[in-house]
Amino acid sequence: MRRVLLISPYFPPIGVSGAKRALHLARNLPAAGWQPIVLAGPPVGERPDPTLSACVPPGTVVSYGFGGALRPALHALKARRAAAQPTPAAKKPPKPRGWRPSWWPEDATFLTPFDRYLADVPAG
Repeated sequence: MRRVLLISPYFPPIGVSGAKRALHLARNLPAAGWQPIVLAGPPVGERPDPTLSACVPPGTVVSYGFGGALRPALHALKARRAAAQPTPAAKKPPKPRGWRPSWWPEDATFLTPFDRYLADVPAG
C-alpha cells in the first residue's frame, strides 16, 4: 500500500468542519490503495468530538505536533480579546419614516434603478 502525507490543521478529535473534511479524505484513501499519514495541529482550545475519533480508520498514522507555537498563541490572543470588552459604538439616529435621497423623485417609487429607466422609456 502506498503512503500519502495529509497535512491538516484540524483532525479528529477536534469537531470543526476542517477536521471533518480531512477525516472524510483519510477514510476514503485506503479504498484507493493509499495509507494516510496525517500531520495535524494540537487540539488546543477546540471542542473535541469523540464520535469523530471513532471514525478514523485503523492503520492511519496521526501526529498532533504540527503547527508549532502559532496556534496556542492565536488562542491566547483570542481569549485576551474576548476578556477585553470594547465600548459600544454610538448608533446613528434613525432616518425619518418616508425618507428618500435628494435625487429620488417625489412622485415615483421604483424597486431598482432599471425600473426607473423603464418608466422613462415610451411604450410601444
